[in-house]
Amino acid sequence: MEIGENIRLCKCGCNEWITYKKFYKFYGVPSYLPHHHPTWKNGLTKENSEKLRESTEKTGKTLKKLYAEGKLIPYYKGKNLLKETKRKIGLANKGKKRTEETKQKIRISMIKNRKEHPEIIEEIRKKLQGRIFSEEHKKKISLSKIGNLSRTGQKNSIETRRKISKSNIGKHIGWSKGLTKETDERVKSMSIKLSNKGNPMYGKLGNLAPGWKGGLSFEPYGIEFNKKIKEQIRRRDNFICQKCKKAEQELKRKLSIHHIDYNKKNNCPLNLISLCSICHTKTNDNRKKWENFFQSLLRG
Repeated sequence: MEIGENIRLCKCGCNEWITYKKFYKFYGVPSYLPHHHPTWKNGLTKENSEKLRESTEKTGKTLKKLYAEGKLIPYYKGKNLLKETKRKIGLANKGKKRTEETKQKIRISMIKNRKEHPEIIEEIRKKLQGRIFSEEHKKKISLSKIGNLSRTGQKNSIETRRKISKSNIGKHIGWSKGLTKETDERVKSMSIKLSNKGNPMYGKLGNLAPGWKGGLSFEPYGIEFNKKIKEQIRRRDNFICQKCKKAEQELKRKLSIHHIDYNKKNNCPLNLISLCSICHTKTNDNRKKWENFFQSLLRG
């Protein structure tokens, strides 16, 4: 019998011939062409076959057990996958919804990897350094982090906080900047709430306002409270806000000088302290607390 000669028709009913191959003399002539053999699960899915579902679950549990015991190692572990392979995996997983249990396992795994393999985190950091994300990509990252508990309970070190603070200088702009009632629904909603008579603060001005202190803000300052003494206090405090510790140079504006006992006539240097505009605004509430705080700060 010659190689390529027709021997018999495939038993699947496709009416295609099985042609003779050299190795048939060792293994015999097959009854079906490759991939034509009908299997027991042909056309069945986990949804319409109890037998297939049980088989799949059993196989999955067995593999999980072997992976957990270390008796079986995934073929891809320790290997650098090609970009094309990663892309295919990404496409295959697109649209799949993970259960809350799976999500929690991923979170725990990520936290564990951060602690046990800091070199992996450092490698990822270096790869992402200098990378510029599109606005669409940033939005997707932001949405994906909603409800993310992977960093719950973790605190950044002082050094990390300092770096974050430095990197955010000049980046944060009020969310409503440039928006109007006509262009943004949130601004419109807020405007209605604030201007509505249902607002508990509506129409409460002057002595009707809960924070009214008898018109202290209109009292004149003492004659000695001038530019010279203000600059002396800033220099004494090293041109740094004594509450948040931000430098005047960093803030790009002069520090405010706050009267610790809220008496505008008391311009003794021990009653004056340098604050940035944000921290100065905070001192309008709970005055006794801030008075004690700044007095102890100057004494210490």
